[in-house]
Amino acid sequence: MIFFVFIALAFAFIYAVFIGYGAFSALWLAHLITFLFRSPRYRDKKLVAQLFDPIPSSMPLSWRRFRLTITRAALDKKSLVPKFAQGWTLGIASVLAFTLFAIQAYLGNSVRFAEFAWTGLFVGIMVLMLLTADTPSEFSANAKTRIAAIALIPLLIIFTYLGPMPFFSVVFRGLGIRAENVAIEMPDSELGNIERISDLIRRPLIDCRRAQPGKILVHDADVLWTGIGDQTLIRLRGYETEKRSVFAAERNNIPEAVFNLETKSLHIIKTKPYIDPCFDLPDNQLFNTGKDELGPEAKLRLKDLADAIVQHRKPVKLAVHGHSVAGDTESQAFAKRRVTAVAATLKEQIDNPELVVFSDGTGSREGRIEVRVSYGR
Repeated sequence: MIFFVFIALAFAFIYAVFIGYGAFSALWLAHLITFLFRSPRYRDKKLVAQLFDPIPSSMPLSWRRFRLTITRAALDKKSLVPKFAQGWTLGIASVLAFTLFAIQAYLGNSVRFAEFAWTGLFVGIMVLMLLTADTPSEFSANAKTRIAAIALIPLLIIFTYLGPMPFFSVVFRGLGIRAENVAIEMPDSELGNIERISDLIRRPLIDCRRAQPGKILVHDADVLWTGIGDQTLIRLRGYETEKRSVFAAERNNIPEAVFNLETKSLHIIKTKPYIDPCFDLPDNQLFNTGKDELGPEAKLRLKDLADAIVQHRKPVKLAVHGHSVAGDTESQAFAKRRVTAVAATLKEQIDNPELVVFSDGTGSREGRIEVRVSYGR
């Protein structure tokens, strides 16, 4: 019970920080809206105040009445920016804060990061509108309503656009409960299940190296829940290869598999930069018997492999090793032709002119193509 209370407090803290950032990053926009709103006002404000104080209710709706209303608001110094935050110093600092966040989203090529920035800006404007009051007494007259609105309205906006999971993910990652894009060492008794999941989500998962007997290494797994109880919840998901824009809905048709394993049987490996993976594919999945040319289905499999390789960053080197059934010289040449075809296709599919590809065909009874990836340092 205490643990869940702690999670709730952590969520409240993250939410408060997000609202605070949103309000601060929106100060410049509130200044701009106020400036543009006041632009049509009459310049001789004192004369307007003498002639129309207050503005007659019998005056019909018109552009003139609108300008008079704006002029009265300017005389009363009404603004979208709360009194405690007025002044261009904070406004300029707000522009810098939002610009830095936007640049980070652009350079990081992160749609989720950009979504946080735009949602924070919109939520910030809402918060500033709710905070705006002419006098402290006016604010205190309905303080409870305003505070409740500040607490709930941004939450509804965030949950509608972003959903609750981004905030829970931040909290769970901070508490060590959740970890994304990690490698997991698990018992090799799960090999069959992982291979079936790999076919389902159309991406390679299992590293070709064995760190220790009886274990397999699975790449790019999301640990959704661990450290609580004796079970760990794991998700393996396909890649979203199509670039999603900021205002487009997140695709929900990406294949994924969620399963749980005993925590004590797992070893979660989180490194930065990500460890260099090694993948292998049975050559009977790429080539027909006795053939050394790749068909359309084989190229699709290699495209899935290429997408997995570039998921973290572009590699600098690929080492492709091939194996064949026989062990004579003819088999060596045959394996070499197969490996060369795979290497050429991967180099074409990975958009990196500086990529160095080594290929080597050797005779063996293992019948597989092995691809070792190096990202460099």
